[in-house]
Amino acid sequence: MNDVSKLVVLSLFSLASAGTITAGPVTINFEGLMDGELIQDYFNGGSGSLGTGPGAQLGIVFSGATAIKDREAGRGGFSGEPSTPTVAFSNMFITADVPGGFTDSISFWYSSPGGAMTLRIYSQPGQRGELGIFNFGSSPITTFTVANASFNGVARSLALTSQGLGGVYIDDLSLIEQSVAPTPEPSFLLPLVTGLIVICLKRMPAEVRPGQSPPKTAAGEALSEVLCIRSRRRPTFC
Repeated sequence: MNDVSKLVVLSLFSLASAGTITAGPVTINFEGLMDGELIQDYFNGGSGSLGTGPGAQLGIVFSGATAIKDREAGRGGFSGEPSTPTVAFSNMFITADVPGGFTDSISFWYSSPGGAMTLRIYSQPGQRGELGIFNFGSSPITTFTVANASFNGVARSLALTSQGLGGVYIDDLSLIEQSVAPTPEPSFLLPLVTGLIVICLKRMPAEVRPGQSPPKTAAGEALSEVLCIRSRRRPTFC
């Protein structure tokens, strides 16, 4: 197989895989960021405020949350977190948008030394359309307590608020994502398929005797296979 055919086959494989929706349980332990770095888009495939990244593509964007390392590894005065040494911290509140949505339940470990903590869950990004309010008691800075909340519907954002001085620390945030990457529209796939067909045709031999079918090429066979995969509802392609 020559270089052009290899390129076509790899492109076709990518096309066949395009639009895959990733869903299921996700746990964020906030590791990988620098001490004192705003989390921001790090867990949306982007970067933190100090340039760390790209992070994992989990489709989650944080606001008001800073990555802090514990007293053994950084400047944080806390201990007892479930996954060392980094947690998310805010003096007042932490918000997160999950545009792809998460369902059923959410859990995390927290420390709220100044008082109770409140979790609000919303049906829309930007903390709009309240689905539920959950209150949790205070937890000392040397102890992290697990918090669980169940709800109906699909949530797309949340807010964690400390009710007293001392801020709120969270670790091992777990939720069940409905989707991370949306399926591409047909308008996205059409130019890719058209371009690959042109490449395959250009690679075919110029002379074909009457009544004979053109010899198969690796690129042509790959294209045929992908069209079969992408067109299961239209078996005439196969």
